[in-house]
Amino acid sequence: DLPDMDELTPRKQPLTTEIYASDGSLLTYLHAEEDRKIVPLSEISKYMIDSTIAREDERFYEHPGFDIEAIMRAFAMNLIEGKIVEGGSTITQQYIRCSYISPEVTYWRKIKEAYLAYQLEQRYSKNEILELYLNTIYYGEGSYGVEAAAKNYFGKSAKNLNLNEAAFLAGVTRNPTGYSPYTKYREALERRNNVLHKMYELGYITKTQYEQTKKKPLIVISQKLRETDFALFFTDFVKQILIEDYGVNKVFNEGLKVYTTIDPELQELAEEAIKEHLYEEGDPTAALVAVDPITG
Repeated sequence: DLPDMDELTPRKQPLTTEIYASDGSLLTYLHAEEDRKIVPLSEISKYMIDSTIAREDERFYEHPGFDIEAIMRAFAMNLIEGKIVEGGSTITQQYIRCSYISPEVTYWRKIKEAYLAYQLEQRYSKNEILELYLNTIYYGEGSYGVEAAAKNYFGKSAKNLNLNEAAFLAGVTRNPTGYSPYTKYREALERRNNVLHKMYELGYITKTQYEQTKKKPLIVISQKLRETDFALFFTDFVKQILIEDYGVNKVFNEGLKVYTTIDPELQELAEEAIKEHLYEEGDPTAALVAVDPITG
């Protein structure tokens, strides 16, 4: 029997906890296997939205959840290859696969996927579905959802992604390992350029934008820079308190926002002062206490 959307519950998506300093700056992230932060569609770059639709589902705003033309094209390709090599899945179907059903590659799963996608489109608007998709899909490097991907690859929010960065992210989802800019840079550029060309073909960007952007390098942040040791002992202390008070699952999966008392500027000055008076011989340790002379 075909499943009914009303009888299914989407898999719960883990969220990343953020720990902030007293001035509102981000100190560190805490997450389990999945690094994810949910953002509304209005907080996602238009370049990201356009590149995703161009690459994954060019008739997204026209079909009822499944795309007959894409399905027939994929079916013909699979017949030629003698196995399932192309799925023809829409953005809606991909979200269904990530959130509701198992990912096995069978024709029966494709039928269920299309049926559920049709039901989902009766319940949500196109933009709501696109928002769900962009917050769910895996972009590689432990990044689930476009906000985590933007932070991990480029050190910025999804709303600030430029055309170059957005085209890369839209293309990397099909094979995050094969298109990793850290280990497969040439392949990552080729994939980005394929997305740019598709955007140009569909009228999302001009020929000038296409020609200029495809020549640009893809600059990603160092994998080492993602982890900071700033106030490491303090953030470890905060993490331990959170776990004791709220439990491991809540801390690592429920997207808490934790605001602490540490002042980054004073912390940096204190560390510099200690370095001036400590020698490396004997590997000494130091502690510093800051007291407000007014309040004590």
